[in-house]
Amino acid sequence: MASRMAAVEATGRSDRQASGADRDASARHPGAGQAAFSRCDHRQQHALPIAPNLLSRNFTVAWANTVWAGDTTYIPTREGWLYLAVALDLFSRRIVGWAMGEAITAELACRALDMAWHCRPPAPGLIFQSDRGSQYASAAFTARLKEYGMRASMSRKETAGTSPARRRCSDP
Repeated sequence: MASRMAAVEATGRSDRQASGADRDASARHPGAGQAAFSRCDHRQQHALPIAPNLLSRNFTVAWANTVWAGDTTYIPTREGWLYLAVALDLFSRRIVGWAMGEAITAELACRALDMAWHCRPPAPGLIFQSDRGSQYASAAFTARLKEYGMRASMSRKETAGTSPARRRCSDP
């Protein structure tokens, strides 16, 4: 785990993105350089409370540090999946906090939120928008939001990849 995170932090790339030779080998030999297991679907149902959707798909923000969005993604490495949780300021579209770990957990989401709060402490009342994942609905994460004076907001159910905030961030 530590070696995977160190490699990604040092190079900005996962082990599988390390060189063109790796990509060429994968093209010649299907399955070469790929993990021998598959990522499991983390969009499972949970019975945790869902916060109201305070943004109602309005991702245009007038001021910095008033609305942050959180999400978690995965990075394939030779040793397995590495999970990356981020907090993004919707005004500047910059990542203000991040954390990496071996699993998608409330603790991972809390670490990303902690980094964001310590680097750019907002005024009380900041809205933290996220999906309905168990890591964001957890008691630990909601308690951390409350400790920092933030308000939780959770998006409506969507198909993966249809989030307007994600699409807008990836626009050229």
